[in-house]
Amino acid sequence: MLRLLSILIGIVVLMTACSPTGDSAGQDGGTVQDNTVLEYLAPADFRDKLGLEGVQLVDVRTPDEWAETGTLSGAARINYRDADFAAQIADLNKDRPVMVYCHSGGRSKKACKIFKEAGFKEIYELDSGISGWMSAGLPVEK
Repeated sequence: MLRLLSILIGIVVLMTACSPTGDSAGQDGGTVQDNTVLEYLAPADFRDKLGLEGVQLVDVRTPDEWAETGTLSGAARINYRDADFAAQIADLNKDRPVMVYCHSGGRSKKACKIFKEAGFKEIYELDSGISGWMSAGLPVEK
């Protein structure tokens, strides 16, 4: 009986030691180890977060995409593909929430990593990008 109890305790210790506690949030978002908040939000939740005080909304798509599809109202347009993307985001306030989106979510994920590395404390990504936003019937500005 004592041997079985020792084995069970060992298993619990191993499972606890191997649980994910790295420095990145899962797909459902959350707080990362360095106290950066990084959340992936569905369009309706993203829209609701736009009401945060001091929010900085950033569209990381290309100029052609902005012209073709339009943008979310009030979005700063900073092309992720620009060679000086990191320098351009350095002009934003790292202590204010930043909300990031692209066409469908690929570039915004990469951009969020750069925002995090640059020291931004609160980052929200539009999961599924402006495509998901428009599919949800939410407005864009031409």
